[in-house]
Amino acid sequence: MLGLGLCLLAVLCASIANVMQAAPLARAVPMAAMLVWGMAIGALADAAFAWLVDGPPVVDLRHGYWLGVLYLALAGSVITFPLYFGLVQRIGAGPAAYTSVLIPILAMAISTALEGYRWTPLAVGGVMLSLAGMIIALRERFRRQTR
Repeated sequence: MLGLGLCLLAVLCASIANVMQAAPLARAVPMAAMLVWGMAIGALADAAFAWLVDGPPVVDLRHGYWLGVLYLALAGSVITFPLYFGLVQRIGAGPAAYTSVLIPILAMAISTALEGYRWTPLAVGGVMLSLAGMIIALRERFRRQTR
């Protein structure tokens, strides 16, 4: 139940951030500055929480570990957050949120190609449900736009 509650809280926070980013006030503030401050505050909060729960960090000195951290920092945050928030500002929070359906599917495809991920019937069913939901949502959106 704790995991489900934290997941719902994360989705709520992400939704609030999307709507706030689409607001006119957010367009007046430099996006890079907002992202740097937001990521710094988030990293400090995460580090403080992790320290309280598990104690001081254990530093892994392997090169592979640090290359993974570097990749996640650059590809997972420094590059993608400005792209995503720019998309939110251009097309709005609702349409930009459709990318949230495709990202896990893309990650699974990359994992299949690079890590040998094996698809289960549950994973395939999840992808099909996600895509079906997105198609239904987009079809209704296009219907409203053509009226």
